[in-house]
Order: sequence, then structure tokens, then C-alpha cells
Amino acid sequence: MEKRTDYHEEPLFGRDELKRRRTAAGLLTGFFVVMFLCTLISKGIYGAGLPRVAAQAPCRRTIGHEVKAEGTVAPGEELAINVPEGIRVSQVAVQPGDEVGPETLLFVADQEDLGELIREKEVEIEKLRLNIEDMEKNQNLARQKKGLEQQRAAQDAGRESQKENVSVNRSRQDLKKAEEELAAHLADRPEITGQEDRDGQNRDYENRAREEKELQEQIIELTGRIAQLEPEGAGGSDSGGGSVSGNQRPEEAEEAEELRKTRRDLAVLNERLSRLRLDQTEKPDFAGEDGEWKSWEEKRRLLEDGVQEAKRRLEDALRQQEEGSIDGERAKEDAALPDQADSTLQQSRLTLELLEERLEQYRRIYEAGGEVYGELPGIVTEIRIYPGERTADGGAVRYASQNSPFRLKATLTKDQKKYVNPGDQAEVRLNGTKLTLDVTYLAENRTVPDTFDLEIGLPAQTGVLGMSGSLHVAAQSDSYECCVPIEAVHEESGRFYVYALGSRQTILGEELSAEKIPVTVLDKNERYAALETGVITEETEVIVRSDREMKEGAIVRRME
Repeated sequence: MEKRTDYHEEPLFGRDELKRRRTAAGLLTGFFVVMFLCTLISKGIYGAGLPRVAAQAPCRRTIGHEVKAEGTVAPGEELAINVPEGIRVSQVAVQPGDEVGPETLLFVADQEDLGELIREKEVEIEKLRLNIEDMEKNQNLARQKKGLEQQRAAQDAGRESQKENVSVNRSRQDLKKAEEELAAHLADRPEITGQEDRDGQNRDYENRAREEKELQEQIIELTGRIAQLEPEGAGGSDSGGGSVSGNQRPEEAEEAEELRKTRRDLAVLNERLSRLRLDQTEKPDFAGEDGEWKSWEEKRRLLEDGVQEAKRRLEDALRQQEEGSIDGERAKEDAALPDQADSTLQQSRLTLELLEERLEQYRRIYEAGGEVYGELPGIVTEIRIYPGERTADGGAVRYASQNSPFRLKATLTKDQKKYVNPGDQAEVRLNGTKLTLDVTYLAENRTVPDTFDLEIGLPAQTGVLGMSGSLHVAAQSDSYECCVPIEAVHEESGRFYVYALGSRQTILGEELSAEKIPVTVLDKNERYAALETGVITEETEVIVRSDREMKEGAIVRRME
């Protein structure tokens, strides 16, 4: 069998399909190219819309300051022509800026009015002299009266002291007499029976009375017994008891014996009763001596009261003597006190002296025809008198002395004063002349707050009064570690801050941003500001310039 060689193999894709695929690939490639170009364009547009900034790191430097001010040439020494106040001026012969000397007529006073002033002053002085004479006489009278008051105070004090001494002596004598009477009465004290003795005597009396009663009762008893024992008809005459007959019965014999014994006992009792009655005294009676003691006690109390009363009178007299002595001394001290301070006389004398000096000034001007001349050579700076008006207290004409160099005076603000001190050198420009001079005076102005008066002494024969001039003082500060251009520092409500370059992550990647940092300004001038170190370091990039207004956190790009 023969093999065929003219066969046609069919492709995997058809021609149309392949063509479509190639077209799609071209379109996709074109799309990516277009997208890439759009991205570049949009990024360019985005970057062109960002603020462009210039930044730099802080550096170490000094902060220079320049103080400039305008000034005026003023007198170095200013003099014044003083005249008494109240003089009427008829003519003023000079004007500010005129040169004056000892031969220069300044002004003329009204002669007639000046004469009237002199007469008024003379009358016023005479009145004052009369018043002074009256005050001197009154002072002399007051001194005499004062001396008389002191003398009378001493005399009154002496009389009062003598009177009080007499009262004290009498009181002492009364007390002594009362004490003597009391002592004599106490020495004449009555003797009285003590209570123990009284009790003993009462007991003895009661015992004897009781014994007598008992004896009487025994006698009565025995007498009754005898009556019972005596035989009827015996008559009781046998006091001896008789003998018992032998023919008596035993009972009778016993009764006879008992009778005899009872009669003996009765005889004994009667004898005892008789002796007791012989010794018997009356019942003790102490009323008399009690009355005497009571009278003595009453008199003792009266005498003691008299002594106490005498002591009180003596104490009152001594107290009155002491008070009288104190009152007398106080009266003498009061009389010796100086009179109240009164400077009226001295003031009047001083006023008289002043009036006499003023009168002498009036007279000198009057004798000179009312004309007043200058004293030292100078230039008139101020006139404080006017024709037809009276002179006031103070300088009538002021002028600058030509013998003293002039001064340049200027006014500085509070901020300017920080950089200028007395003794600093200043560059002075005056009528085209440049001078280097020292600041001679710098002090706060008392009338305008927060301003300072500066003065610079000018060389002799330099400048003209009222001429304008300028001064320039250059001051260099200490070296500061952290200084930036003044444009980098911003202020808001009295607080300072700067913008520094930072970084921030965005959809486009890491980008530069402006970070707001508060700072403390230590010093500054027209070009640089010195910042407190710490927050700002030497690595910090501070934005010093921007083509548009900055905001915190804003995305920025560097200037090309």
C-alpha cells in the first residue's frame, strides 16, 4: 500500500482566533501604558499642589542688636533768672533763642505797681512785728504764771502734808490710848470659880443634903421603932435602957435589949445630924461673880472695838497722807510740765525774715528803675513772663549756659533699653558729623510709662540747641547653641512655635510633613532668633521658608 504525502495538518487555533488574541494583547498593553502615563501625570499634578518648603538645622551663633533713635540737642546746664512773685511785667525784651549776658535787658517791671507792692509789704511787715512783740510779751507772762503755779503747787503740797501728818499723829495717839486702856482692863481681870470647882461645891452641897435627909429618915425610923419597943406606961424616961429583971421573959428581955440598942443608934444618928448641921453651908451661888465677869467681858469687847476703830482711823490717815503726798507731787509735776509746743512765734520770725528779704528784692528792682538784666552768658530757652501779667513763683527766664557743653537727648522704648547701658559707646550723627561717644545717662521716664530717657554728652562747641540728631548703639549677645532664621518662628496669642520636617505614611508611601513644635525664644533680632534647647536639637530640620501658608500636619516637599 502506498503512503500519502500530500496531507494538510489543521492548526490548534484558527486564524481568526489568533488574530483576536493578538488584538486583545495589544489593547491590554496599551491600557497599562496609558495607566502608567496617567499615574505619572496625576503624581506630577499632586506633587505640584504640595507646599514647597526650605528647611535647615539650627546653628550656634550670637544675636546682634541695633538700637536706633532720634534725639535733640539740649542744654548741658540750664540756668534761671528768679524774681519775686507778684511783680507786674510791663515789657519783655528777649525771646527764646536770644543770646543773653550780664548787660542784656530781660524785662521791665511796672514801677507804679512795684511801689504799691513795696508799701503793702512794709505794712505787712509792721503788722507782723507788732504780732511778734505781743507773742513775746505773752510768752513772758506765761513763764511768770508758770513759775507762780509751781511755787503755789509746792506750798499747797507742804500744807497738805503737814495737815496729814497732824492727822496721822493724832490717830497714833488715839490708838495708843485705846491699847493702854485695853491692856489695863485685861490686867484687872476678875477671879471666878472654875467650872470644875463649881461642880465640886455643888456635889458637896448635894451630898450633905442627901446625907442629912438620910439621917433624918433613919432617925424617924428609929424613933418609931423605939415607940414600938417601949412598954406601955414606961414613959420612955429610961434612956439608959435599965437592966433586965430576972423575972422577965426571954421575949421581953430581947425586946428590952433591942430597945437599948435602938436608943444608942438613935443617939448616934442625932449626934451625926447635929454635927452635919453645924458644918452645913448655904447652897453655892455664883450669880454675883458671873455678873461681874459679864460686865468685864462687855467692857473688854468695847475696848477692843475701840482699838480696832483707832487702827482703822490710823490706816485711813496713813492712806490719806500717802494719797495727799502723791497728789501733791503730781500737782508739782503738772505745774513743772512745759507748755504745749507752739512754734507760732518762731514761724512768725521766719515769715518776717522772708518778708524783709522779699521787700529788699522789690526795693533793688525799684531802685534799678524796674529793669532786670541777665547774669551769666547763655541762650534763652524758655520765658515764663508776659507783658501785663504778674510774675509767678519759679524762674522767670530760663537759659542754657554757654560755658557747659550741650547734650543729645533721646527716648528709648522698654525693648530698646534692654540692649543699652550707661557707658556704652554710641555712634552719633549730628548735622552731617559722625561722632563716637559714651552714653552718660539712662533712666526711666517718670511721666511716660515704659519709656527711658537717654543722654549723651557732646564735646564743647558741638551742636546747636534744638538741633536734631540720631544715635546708633550696636550690642552683641552671648553665644546661643540653637539659632534659626527669624522667618522660621511664628507667634500666636503670645506663644511661639516653629514647623519642622517630619515623615508620614500615606497611600503614596512615606512623605514629608510639617510638624508644629512649641518653642521658647531666648533672644531675637531682625534676622535670627535664639531658641531654648531641648525640644529642638541640631538634627531637627526647621522649615525656614514656604511658598504658601503652613498648617500642622500638612504634606510638603522640598524646594528644588
